[in-house]
Amino acid sequence: MAIRRALSGLQPGTRPAVDDVFAAFIEVRRVIELRTSALTANRPAAQTGATLTRCLTEYRAALKDWDRHLPRLHGWLLAERARLSSRRIHAGSVQSWVETARQTREPHSTK
Repeated sequence: MAIRRALSGLQPGTRPAVDDVFAAFIEVRRVIELRTSALTANRPAAQTGATLTRCLTEYRAALKDWDRHLPRLHGWLLAERARLSSRRIHAGSVQSWVETARQTREPHSTK
C-alpha cells in the first residue's frame, strides 16, 4: 500500500521519498474514484464481500495515519522546495561566476 510506504518515510530519523508520497496521493485519488463509481452503480452493500470490507477497514486506518502526518509532510515539502530553490540559486551563481571568469581570462598566446 503506497500510503504505508509513504508513512514509513515520515518516521523520525527518516526522509520520505518523493515517489512514495506521490504514489500515496495517486492511491487516495484512485480509491476515491473507485468508491464513487461503485456508489453510482447502486450495488447493495451485501455484494461487496468480506474481503473488500476488510481491505476498506485497513485502508481507512491508513488514511487516518496519513491525515495525522499531513502537517509534517507539508513542512517537509516546504523545506524541500526551499532547499531546491537554494540549490538552483547557487547553481546560477556558479554559472555566472564561470562565465565572468571566462570573460576576464586573458587569452593564451600561441607564439
